[in-house]
Amino acid sequence: MYKLLIVDDEPTVLKFIRFVINEYKLPFYICGEGENGEQAVEMVDKYRPDFVIIDIHMPLMDGLKAAEIIKKRYPQTKVYILTAYEYFQYAQKAIKINVEDYLLKPLKAEQLSKALKDGIAITLRQKIKFNEKERLKKQLEQIKPVMRKQLVNAFITNRLVKTQELLYLKKFLNLEQNCPGAVIVVSCYKREIIRDNLFLDSIGKEIDILFGYGLYTTLSDGTIVVLCHDYSNEIYQKIQQKLPEWQTKYSIQIFGGVTPIFSTGTINTCFQEADLIRKSAYFWGEEGIFSPGYFVNLSFDFLYEKQIYNLLIERKFKKAEEIIRKMIRKAGSKRYVFTEMIFNFRKLITIILHDFSEQIISKEEANQMEKRWEERLEEIAKASDLEELLIKFVRELGNKIYSVGENQGEQLVKWAVDYINKNFHQKLTLKTVADKLFLSPSYFSRIFKKYTGEGFAGYLARVRINNAQNLLLTGKYSVGEVAKRVGFDDPSYFSSVFKKYKNVTPNKVMYSLTEQEF
Repeated sequence: MYKLLIVDDEPTVLKFIRFVINEYKLPFYICGEGENGEQAVEMVDKYRPDFVIIDIHMPLMDGLKAAEIIKKRYPQTKVYILTAYEYFQYAQKAIKINVEDYLLKPLKAEQLSKALKDGIAITLRQKIKFNEKERLKKQLEQIKPVMRKQLVNAFITNRLVKTQELLYLKKFLNLEQNCPGAVIVVSCYKREIIRDNLFLDSIGKEIDILFGYGLYTTLSDGTIVVLCHDYSNEIYQKIQQKLPEWQTKYSIQIFGGVTPIFSTGTINTCFQEADLIRKSAYFWGEEGIFSPGYFVNLSFDFLYEKQIYNLLIERKFKKAEEIIRKMIRKAGSKRYVFTEMIFNFRKLITIILHDFSEQIISKEEANQMEKRWEERLEEIAKASDLEELLIKFVRELGNKIYSVGENQGEQLVKWAVDYINKNFHQKLTLKTVADKLFLSPSYFSRIFKKYTGEGFAGYLARVRINNAQNLLLTGKYSVGEVAKRVGFDDPSYFSSVFKKYKNVTPNKVMYSLTEQEF
């Protein structure tokens, strides 16, 4: 039902309008009847009718003046001007104040019925349009948070956003005058990373209220990302002051990074840097939100690689584990970046396995182990986990070395003998071969003599002289050429060593060969 207000100082007109409404079963409820313009305005304010039928000529305030006030206050109210005078100037003014229709007395039932039915149709269309508009507006308001999150994801993943699309999104989200000045990336932990999206969104919202303008999201791994207005020491200090409050309020640990967006940078690159700071903070167990420069972007030099190798060879496994712990502690004191830690320890594993693949384990087994341990390294997030992983790696290698038993020294010497037999013509020294095995020269010298029965220098000389004899017997080379081919720079020294081992000079060997040919 629609509310209808009738204002006319003639009772017969009021009675006629009531009759038409009843006769034509029009969906109206007469909420009030008045006799002048002042009453009309008062009753419209009181009853808020949908329709008003008002006469022009009435005492105190005429209908046109009242209609003008009503339309100004309530534009959606349908107003019908009623008069016995067909003057154009009235019609002009009625049109000017935007009334719905201009009805002449005496009224005809069909005319009034049609005018009111048309008004109802217009009202229905307007209500439908208004409801649709409100519904759409409500839907748009509901999807705004989703669109904000999508925009943040587009920025941080560097997904291309078309210029027109970006302009539309900025306008729709009221961001035309705002430009992100920094990226904050945060993770919340209790015993492990929290993945409750509602909870994480509430944290993101709190950070956003302080420093942002609605552009924040929670990633699938539970990481909170907030785009902030600006970046300054003052803002950074505010963040640090807020942290204890959040940590106490929610009983959580917070690890994060904040990176300013410079004119040469992009949101994507700044996000990656802030995220790396976050990972580094968690890796070293340092709670807080840190800015660039706090964690060092330099890889450290592994001075312990040779020590670990030698300790494993000498079956001093506990000592090797101590070296691992020492390495982690040293890296922690320097606060190395998370990715540098993983990269360098991957390199350490690769080098040690490569060295052992030539003596203790096969190359195929070394490759399989390398792949397996690299996969485990990819899962590492904390320094304590890295330390535990490396100790397990050392223990696994130690078990393999231990299984070789007392013959481990013999295995190393076999490798050294094979290496000498293949490379005797090069400039070989005790230290050269010991370094290949990551052994000290004194230790290598002892085990070499133990398992070959002679010293390194003597064995190398004997191998060289035997190969020299074979070359001399071919008759293709001079003594000087043979000396160089087996690793001697000085032909005279070669001759003296040759005579020592063969009781004959190189020239004699060549001479006897010539006599045989003759």
